[in-house]
Amino acid sequence: MIPDIKVSTENTMTKVVSTETTMQKVWFIDVVTQYGPDCLHSVPVRIALEQCAEILNVEYTAVVDQNCPIFKGTEKWLRVLHFSRTGTLHDLFEDLAIPEIQSKLREFCDLWIRIRSLLKGINNNASCTIIRLDWGVNSYQKLAVFLSVASLLAARKNTIVWIHLDRSADRTKIARFRQRLLDIFPIKVWRTAYTSEIAAENKKYGRVVDILPLPLHPALSDFAYKHRSANKINLCHAKADKLVCWLFINRPEQGLALLPKIIDHPSVGAFPKKSIKCFVCEHASIKENAEIELVRLPYVSEEDYHLHFNKCEVVFLPYKTHSYSSSMSMVFIETIATSKIPIVSDGTAMARELRRFELGDLVIDFDTEFSWTLINKIRKDVSIRARVNLMAESYVREHGTFGYAHSLYKSLKRFNSKMALSEPKAGNLASIHVEP
Repeated sequence: MIPDIKVSTENTMTKVVSTETTMQKVWFIDVVTQYGPDCLHSVPVRIALEQCAEILNVEYTAVVDQNCPIFKGTEKWLRVLHFSRTGTLHDLFEDLAIPEIQSKLREFCDLWIRIRSLLKGINNNASCTIIRLDWGVNSYQKLAVFLSVASLLAARKNTIVWIHLDRSADRTKIARFRQRLLDIFPIKVWRTAYTSEIAAENKKYGRVVDILPLPLHPALSDFAYKHRSANKINLCHAKADKLVCWLFINRPEQGLALLPKIIDHPSVGAFPKKSIKCFVCEHASIKENAEIELVRLPYVSEEDYHLHFNKCEVVFLPYKTHSYSSSMSMVFIETIATSKIPIVSDGTAMARELRRFELGDLVIDFDTEFSWTLINKIRKDVSIRARVNLMAESYVREHGTFGYAHSLYKSLKRFNSKMALSEPKAGNLASIHVEP
Protein backbone atom coordinates (compact mmCIF):
# COMPACT_ATOMS: atom_id res chain seq x y z
CA MET A 1 0.00 0.00 0.00
CA ILE A 2 1.42 3.36 -1.00
CA PRO A 3 0.58 6.06 1.59
CA ASP A 4 -1.25 9.11 0.29
CA ILE A 5 0.36 12.51 0.21
CA LYS A 6 -1.28 14.96 2.60
CA VAL A 7 -2.23 18.30 1.13
CA SER A 8 -3.90 21.42 2.50
CA THR A 9 -7.29 22.71 1.36
CA GLU A 10 -5.42 25.32 -0.69
CA ASN A 11 -3.34 22.66 -2.42
CA THR A 12 -1.37 24.17 -5.27
CA MET A 13 -1.77 20.93 -7.22
CA THR A 14 -5.58 21.23 -7.20
CA LYS A 15 -5.26 24.84 -8.31
CA VAL A 16 -2.98 23.85 -11.21
CA VAL A 17 -5.17 21.07 -12.54
CA SER A 18 -8.24 23.32 -12.58
CA THR A 19 -6.59 26.43 -14.01
CA GLU A 20 -6.01 26.49 -17.75
CA THR A 21 -3.49 29.36 -17.61
CA THR A 22 -1.12 27.24 -15.50
CA MET A 23 -0.90 24.45 -18.04
CA GLN A 24 2.23 25.76 -19.77
CA LYS A 25 4.12 26.95 -16.70
CA VAL A 26 7.44 25.74 -15.37
CA TRP A 27 7.38 24.14 -11.90
CA PHE A 28 10.01 24.35 -9.15
CA ILE A 29 9.90 21.43 -6.70
CA ASP A 30 12.09 22.25 -3.70
CA VAL A 31 13.23 19.10 -1.85
CA VAL A 32 13.94 20.02 1.80
CA THR A 33 16.06 17.26 3.30
CA GLN A 34 17.63 19.16 6.19
CA TYR A 35 15.92 19.72 9.52
CA GLY A 36 16.94 20.87 12.98
CA PRO A 37 19.51 23.70 13.44
CA ASP A 38 21.19 23.00 10.08
CA CYS A 39 18.10 24.00 8.11
CA LEU A 40 18.13 27.57 9.48
CA HIS A 41 20.77 28.62 6.96
CA SER A 42 18.78 27.03 4.11
CA VAL A 43 15.73 29.19 4.82
CA PRO A 44 16.93 32.31 2.92
CA VAL A 45 17.54 30.23 -0.22
CA ARG A 46 14.11 28.62 -0.04
CA ILE A 47 12.25 31.87 0.62
CA ALA A 48 14.21 33.64 -2.14
CA LEU A 49 13.49 30.77 -4.55
CA GLU A 50 9.77 30.97 -3.79
CA GLN A 51 9.77 34.71 -4.46
CA CYS A 52 11.88 34.25 -7.61
CA ALA A 53 9.28 31.77 -8.84
CA GLU A 54 6.72 34.57 -8.68
CA ILE A 55 9.04 36.97 -10.52
CA LEU A 56 9.79 34.36 -13.23
CA ASN A 57 6.09 33.36 -13.47
CA VAL A 58 6.87 29.84 -12.24
CA GLU A 59 4.85 27.58 -9.91
CA TYR A 60 6.54 26.55 -6.65
CA THR A 61 6.00 23.79 -4.10
CA ALA A 62 8.22 21.98 -1.60
CA VAL A 63 8.74 18.48 -0.26
CA VAL A 64 9.42 18.91 3.44
CA ASP A 65 10.48 16.77 6.37
CA GLN A 66 7.83 17.06 9.07
CA ASN A 67 10.58 17.19 11.73
CA CYS A 68 11.88 20.51 10.43
CA PRO A 69 10.72 23.13 12.96
CA ILE A 70 11.04 26.00 10.49
CA PHE A 71 8.27 24.65 8.28
CA LYS A 72 6.14 22.85 10.87
CA GLY A 73 2.51 23.89 10.84
CA THR A 74 2.83 26.20 7.84
CA GLU A 75 0.43 25.82 4.95
CA LYS A 76 2.65 26.96 2.08
CA TRP A 77 4.95 23.94 2.42
CA LEU A 78 2.54 21.33 1.11
CA ARG A 79 4.39 18.02 0.95
CA VAL A 80 5.62 16.12 3.99
CA LEU A 81 8.20 13.33 4.22
CA HIS A 82 8.68 10.77 6.99
CA PHE A 83 5.05 10.18 7.95
CA SER A 84 4.33 8.12 11.02
CA ARG A 85 3.70 4.42 10.32
CA THR A 86 1.35 4.17 7.38
CA GLY A 87 0.29 0.96 5.63
CA THR A 88 2.61 -1.97 5.06
CA LEU A 89 5.57 -0.11 3.55
CA HIS A 90 7.28 0.53 6.89
CA ASP A 91 6.46 -2.96 8.14
CA LEU A 92 8.98 -4.26 5.61
CA PHE A 93 11.81 -2.80 7.69
CA GLU A 94 10.86 -4.26 11.06
CA ASP A 95 12.76 -7.49 10.40
CA LEU A 96 15.99 -5.66 9.69
CA ALA A 97 18.38 -5.88 12.63
CA ILE A 98 20.51 -2.80 11.90
CA PRO A 99 18.79 0.50 12.87
CA GLU A 100 20.97 2.53 10.48
CA ILE A 101 19.80 0.44 7.52
CA GLN A 102 16.18 0.74 8.64
CA SER A 103 16.49 4.51 8.77
CA LYS A 104 18.15 4.84 5.35
CA LEU A 105 15.66 2.51 3.68
CA ARG A 106 12.70 4.35 5.17
CA GLU A 107 14.14 7.66 4.04
CA PHE A 108 14.91 6.28 0.58
CA CYS A 109 11.47 4.76 -0.01
CA ASP A 110 9.57 7.71 1.47
CA LEU A 111 11.34 10.15 -0.82
CA TRP A 112 11.09 7.89 -3.87
CA ILE A 113 7.33 7.34 -3.50
CA ARG A 114 6.42 10.92 -2.71
CA ILE A 115 8.52 12.53 -5.43
CA ARG A 116 7.18 10.07 -8.02
CA SER A 117 3.56 10.70 -6.94
CA LEU A 118 4.10 14.43 -7.07
CA LEU A 119 5.73 14.29 -10.51
CA LYS A 120 2.93 12.15 -11.95
CA GLY A 121 0.44 14.80 -10.86
CA ILE A 122 2.45 17.74 -12.16
CA ASN A 123 4.07 16.47 -15.37
CA ASN A 124 0.85 16.49 -17.41
CA ASN A 125 0.17 20.09 -16.40
CA ALA A 126 3.59 21.73 -16.82
CA SER A 127 5.87 22.64 -19.68
CA CYS A 128 8.87 21.75 -17.50
CA THR A 129 9.45 20.49 -13.94
CA ILE A 130 12.66 21.38 -12.07
CA ILE A 131 13.46 19.41 -8.91
CA ARG A 132 15.92 21.26 -6.69
CA LEU A 133 18.36 19.35 -4.44
CA ASP A 134 20.71 21.43 -2.30
CA TRP A 135 24.13 20.54 -0.89
CA GLY A 136 22.58 18.94 2.23
CA VAL A 137 21.02 16.06 0.29
CA ASN A 138 22.81 12.74 0.81
CA SER A 139 23.60 10.06 -1.77
CA TYR A 140 20.56 7.93 -0.87
CA GLN A 141 18.21 10.89 -1.21
CA LYS A 142 19.74 11.79 -4.58
CA LEU A 143 19.31 8.23 -5.80
CA ALA A 144 15.67 8.21 -4.67
CA VAL A 145 14.95 11.36 -6.68
CA PHE A 146 16.76 10.04 -9.78
CA LEU A 147 14.84 6.74 -9.59
CA SER A 148 11.58 8.67 -9.24
CA VAL A 149 12.34 10.56 -12.43
CA ALA A 150 13.64 7.49 -14.30
CA SER A 151 10.46 5.56 -13.45
CA LEU A 152 8.39 8.14 -15.36
CA LEU A 153 9.82 6.67 -18.58
CA ALA A 154 8.91 8.89 -21.58
CA ALA A 155 7.25 11.47 -19.35
CA ARG A 156 10.61 12.37 -17.80
CA LYS A 157 11.70 14.33 -20.90
CA ASN A 158 10.26 17.53 -19.37
CA THR A 159 11.84 16.95 -15.94
CA ILE A 160 15.15 18.47 -14.83
CA VAL A 161 17.02 17.56 -11.64
CA TRP A 162 18.73 20.66 -10.23
CA ILE A 163 21.71 19.72 -8.04
CA HIS A 164 23.43 22.47 -6.08
CA LEU A 165 27.06 21.69 -5.25
CA ASP A 166 28.74 23.11 -2.16
CA ARG A 167 31.56 20.63 -1.59
CA SER A 168 33.90 18.50 -3.66
CA ALA A 169 32.56 16.12 -6.29
CA ASP A 170 30.58 13.10 -5.01
CA ARG A 171 32.58 9.95 -5.76
CA THR A 172 30.83 7.43 -3.46
CA LYS A 173 29.63 4.00 -4.63
CA ILE A 174 26.05 5.30 -4.60
CA ALA A 175 27.15 8.19 -6.83
CA ARG A 176 28.75 5.77 -9.29
CA PHE A 177 25.57 3.67 -9.33
CA ARG A 178 23.55 6.83 -9.95
CA GLN A 179 25.79 7.66 -12.90
CA ARG A 180 25.18 4.19 -14.37
CA LEU A 181 21.46 4.87 -13.96
CA LEU A 182 21.91 8.08 -15.96
CA ASP A 183 23.64 6.09 -18.70
CA ILE A 184 20.66 3.73 -18.96
CA PHE A 185 17.87 6.28 -18.39
CA PRO A 186 19.10 9.68 -19.58
CA ILE A 187 17.92 12.37 -17.16
CA LYS A 188 18.48 16.08 -17.59
CA VAL A 189 20.70 17.38 -14.78
CA TRP A 190 21.37 21.05 -14.12
CA ARG A 191 24.29 21.68 -11.75
CA THR A 192 24.96 24.96 -9.94
CA ALA A 193 27.43 26.24 -7.36
CA TYR A 194 28.18 29.46 -5.48
CA THR A 195 31.90 29.59 -6.32
CA SER A 196 34.02 29.30 -9.46
CA GLU A 197 36.36 26.88 -7.62
CA ILE A 198 33.62 24.23 -7.35
CA ALA A 199 32.70 24.78 -11.00
CA ALA A 200 36.34 24.30 -12.04
CA GLU A 201 36.72 21.15 -9.93
CA ASN A 202 33.63 19.55 -11.50
CA LYS A 203 34.79 20.54 -14.97
CA LYS A 204 37.62 18.01 -14.54
CA TYR A 205 34.96 15.28 -14.51
CA GLY A 206 33.19 16.66 -17.57
CA ARG A 207 30.40 18.38 -15.63
CA VAL A 208 29.14 21.83 -16.61
CA VAL A 209 28.32 23.90 -13.52
CA ASP A 210 26.58 27.30 -13.57
CA ILE A 211 27.54 29.82 -10.88
CA LEU A 212 24.69 31.45 -8.97
CA PRO A 213 24.82 34.08 -6.21
CA LEU A 214 24.02 32.91 -2.68
CA PRO A 215 20.70 34.73 -2.09
CA LEU A 216 20.04 37.00 0.85
CA HIS A 217 16.96 36.52 2.96
CA PRO A 218 14.43 38.80 1.16
CA ALA A 219 13.65 40.69 4.37
CA LEU A 220 17.36 41.32 4.97
CA SER A 221 17.77 42.30 1.32
CA ASP A 222 15.02 44.90 1.73
CA PHE A 223 16.65 46.14 4.96
CA ALA A 224 20.02 46.49 3.21
CA TYR A 225 18.51 48.41 0.28
CA LYS A 226 16.87 50.95 2.60
CA HIS A 227 19.99 51.49 4.68
CA ARG A 228 22.20 51.78 1.62
CA SER A 229 19.93 54.43 0.10
CA ALA A 230 20.18 56.43 3.33
CA ASN A 231 24.00 56.35 2.95
CA LYS A 232 24.49 55.87 6.69
CA ILE A 233 25.68 52.28 6.80
CA ASN A 234 27.63 51.76 10.01
CA LEU A 235 29.87 54.82 9.60
CA CYS A 236 28.86 56.10 13.03
CA HIS A 237 30.03 52.87 14.71
CA ALA A 238 33.67 53.83 14.33
CA LYS A 239 33.20 56.27 17.22
CA ALA A 240 31.50 53.70 19.47
CA ASP A 241 33.21 53.00 22.79
CA LYS A 242 32.18 49.36 22.91
CA LEU A 243 33.46 46.75 20.46
CA VAL A 244 30.54 44.39 19.75
CA CYS A 245 31.44 41.15 17.96
CA TRP A 246 29.66 38.11 16.53
CA LEU A 247 31.42 34.86 17.46
CA PHE A 248 28.51 32.47 17.04
CA ILE A 249 30.41 29.35 16.01
CA ASN A 250 29.28 25.81 16.81
CA ARG A 251 31.02 23.46 14.37
CA PRO A 252 34.68 22.32 14.19
CA GLU A 253 35.07 23.35 10.53
CA GLN A 254 34.03 26.88 11.52
CA GLY A 255 37.01 27.20 13.86
CA LEU A 256 35.34 26.15 17.10
CA ALA A 257 38.69 25.22 18.67
CA LEU A 258 39.96 28.79 18.19
CA LEU A 259 37.29 30.44 20.36
CA PRO A 260 39.11 30.14 23.73
CA LYS A 261 42.29 31.52 22.15
CA ILE A 262 40.38 34.50 20.71
CA ILE A 263 38.51 35.29 23.93
CA ASP A 264 41.54 34.92 26.20
CA HIS A 265 44.07 36.64 23.94
CA PRO A 266 46.52 38.71 26.07
CA SER A 267 45.78 41.88 24.05
CA VAL A 268 42.39 42.12 25.78
CA GLY A 269 44.24 43.64 28.72
CA ALA A 270 44.76 46.86 26.72
CA PHE A 271 41.01 47.60 26.89
CA PRO A 272 38.81 48.74 29.78
CA LYS A 273 36.89 45.91 31.42
CA LYS A 274 33.74 44.84 29.59
CA SER A 275 34.40 47.25 26.70
CA ILE A 276 34.38 44.21 24.38
CA LYS A 277 31.13 42.30 23.97
CA CYS A 278 30.87 38.96 22.15
CA PHE A 279 27.82 36.94 21.13
CA VAL A 280 28.69 33.23 21.33
CA CYS A 281 26.85 29.91 21.10
CA GLU A 282 25.50 28.70 24.44
CA HIS A 283 27.29 25.36 23.99
CA ALA A 284 30.70 26.87 23.19
CA SER A 285 33.43 25.64 25.56
CA ILE A 286 34.50 29.10 26.71
CA LYS A 287 35.14 30.06 30.31
CA GLU A 288 33.73 33.31 31.65
CA ASN A 289 36.15 36.17 31.15
CA ALA A 290 36.52 39.11 33.53
CA GLU A 291 37.60 41.39 30.67
CA ILE A 292 34.99 40.52 28.02
CA GLU A 293 31.20 40.53 28.24
CA LEU A 294 30.00 37.19 26.88
CA VAL A 295 26.39 36.80 25.72
CA ARG A 296 25.54 33.12 25.30
CA LEU A 297 22.80 32.49 22.76
CA PRO A 298 20.86 29.31 22.00
CA TYR A 299 20.49 28.27 18.37
CA VAL A 300 18.00 31.05 17.91
CA SER A 301 15.11 31.47 15.51
CA GLU A 302 15.63 33.40 12.31
CA GLU A 303 14.05 36.56 13.78
CA ASP A 304 16.18 36.39 16.96
CA TYR A 305 19.28 35.71 14.88
CA HIS A 306 18.84 38.93 12.90
CA LEU A 307 17.95 40.87 16.06
CA HIS A 308 21.22 39.93 17.78
CA PHE A 309 23.28 39.98 14.61
CA ASN A 310 22.28 43.59 13.87
CA LYS A 311 23.75 44.70 17.23
CA CYS A 312 27.25 43.68 16.10
CA GLU A 313 29.74 45.64 14.03
CA VAL A 314 32.48 43.00 13.67
CA VAL A 315 31.82 39.38 12.62
CA PHE A 316 34.51 36.72 13.13
CA LEU A 317 34.66 33.88 10.59
CA PRO A 318 37.74 31.80 11.55
CA TYR A 319 36.66 29.00 9.21
CA LYS A 320 39.00 26.13 8.35
CA THR A 321 40.63 26.48 4.95
CA HIS A 322 40.15 22.82 3.94
CA SER A 323 36.36 23.11 4.50
CA TYR A 324 35.80 26.56 3.03
CA SER A 325 38.42 26.90 0.31
CA SER A 326 35.64 26.58 -2.28
CA SER A 327 32.50 27.05 -0.15
CA MET A 328 30.68 30.29 0.55
CA SER A 329 29.22 31.27 3.93
CA MET A 330 25.70 32.70 4.27
CA VAL A 331 26.84 34.61 7.37
CA PHE A 332 29.57 36.26 5.29
CA ILE A 333 27.04 37.36 2.65
CA GLU A 334 24.76 38.83 5.34
CA THR A 335 27.72 40.51 7.03
CA ILE A 336 28.73 42.31 3.86
CA ALA A 337 25.17 43.16 2.79
CA THR A 338 24.58 44.98 6.10
CA SER A 339 28.02 46.65 5.98
CA LYS A 340 29.41 44.96 9.03
CA ILE A 341 33.13 44.16 9.16
CA PRO A 342 34.01 40.48 8.54
CA ILE A 343 37.31 39.09 9.81
CA VAL A 344 37.98 35.89 7.86
CA SER A 345 40.61 33.15 7.59
CA ASP A 346 43.11 33.26 4.75
CA GLY A 347 42.71 30.63 2.03
CA THR A 348 38.90 30.62 2.12
CA ALA A 349 36.43 31.62 -0.59
CA MET A 350 35.46 34.58 1.61
CA ALA A 351 39.07 35.79 1.68
CA ARG A 352 39.18 35.77 -2.12
CA GLU A 353 35.98 37.79 -2.27
CA LEU A 354 37.36 40.42 0.11
CA ARG A 355 40.56 40.75 -1.91
CA ARG A 356 38.45 41.20 -5.04
CA PHE A 357 37.14 44.40 -3.41
CA GLU A 358 40.59 45.47 -2.08
CA LEU A 359 39.73 44.43 1.46
CA GLY A 360 42.66 42.12 2.16
CA ASP A 361 43.09 43.99 5.48
CA LEU A 362 40.19 41.85 6.79
CA VAL A 363 41.94 38.55 6.00
CA ILE A 364 44.14 37.17 8.79
CA ASP A 365 45.70 34.01 10.14
CA PHE A 366 43.80 33.56 13.41
CA ASP A 367 46.58 31.39 14.85
CA THR A 368 49.38 33.93 14.46
CA GLU A 369 47.97 37.36 13.57
CA PHE A 370 44.88 37.84 15.72
CA SER A 371 44.80 40.47 18.44
CA TRP A 372 42.02 42.64 19.87
CA THR A 373 44.21 45.68 19.22
CA LEU A 374 44.30 44.85 15.50
CA ILE A 375 40.51 44.31 15.39
CA ASN A 376 39.87 47.64 17.10
CA LYS A 377 42.22 49.40 14.66
CA ILE A 378 40.40 47.86 11.70
CA ARG A 379 36.93 48.84 12.91
CA LYS A 380 38.06 52.47 13.37
CA ASP A 381 39.60 52.69 9.89
CA VAL A 382 37.25 54.93 7.89
CA SER A 383 38.77 53.90 4.55
CA ILE A 384 38.08 50.22 5.28
CA ARG A 385 34.48 51.05 6.18
CA ALA A 386 34.06 53.00 2.96
CA ARG A 387 35.31 50.02 0.93
CA VAL A 388 33.01 47.67 2.87
CA ASN A 389 30.10 49.95 1.99
CA LEU A 390 31.00 49.82 -1.70
CA MET A 391 31.17 46.03 -1.50
CA ALA A 392 27.79 46.06 0.27
CA GLU A 393 26.20 47.99 -2.59
CA SER A 394 27.49 45.42 -5.07
CA TYR A 395 26.41 42.46 -2.90
CA VAL A 396 22.89 43.75 -2.34
CA ARG A 397 22.44 44.08 -6.11
CA GLU A 398 23.97 40.67 -6.83
CA HIS A 399 22.58 38.62 -3.93
CA GLY A 400 19.21 40.35 -3.45
CA THR A 401 15.98 38.73 -4.63
CA PHE A 402 15.99 40.48 -8.02
CA GLY A 403 19.69 39.70 -8.62
CA TYR A 404 19.09 36.04 -7.76
CA ALA A 405 16.04 35.90 -10.05
CA HIS A 406 18.01 37.47 -12.89
CA SER A 407 20.86 34.94 -12.47
CA LEU A 408 18.35 32.07 -12.41
CA TYR A 409 16.73 33.37 -15.58
CA LYS A 410 20.01 33.68 -17.51
CA SER A 411 21.31 30.27 -16.39
CA LEU A 412 18.06 28.41 -17.08
CA LYS A 413 17.74 30.04 -20.50
CA ARG A 414 21.28 28.89 -21.32
CA PHE A 415 20.32 25.40 -20.20
CA ASN A 416 17.09 25.42 -22.25
CA SER A 417 16.41 28.45 -24.42
CA LYS A 418 12.75 27.44 -24.91
CA MET A 419 11.94 27.33 -21.19
CA ALA A 420 8.78 29.34 -20.43
CA LEU A 421 10.17 31.97 -18.04
CA SER A 422 9.28 35.64 -17.66
CA GLU A 423 12.36 37.86 -17.82
CA PRO A 424 12.85 39.65 -14.47
CA LYS A 425 11.89 43.32 -14.53
CA ALA A 426 12.14 45.90 -11.79
CA GLY A 427 8.34 46.03 -11.67
CA ASN A 428 8.14 42.30 -10.87
CA LEU A 429 9.99 42.86 -7.61
CA ALA A 430 7.78 45.73 -6.48
CA SER A 431 4.76 43.43 -6.28
CA ILE A 432 6.51 40.90 -4.04
CA HIS A 433 5.60 41.16 -0.36
CA VAL A 434 8.58 41.04 2.01
CA GLU A 435 8.03 40.13 5.66
CA PRO A 436 9.67 42.59 8.07
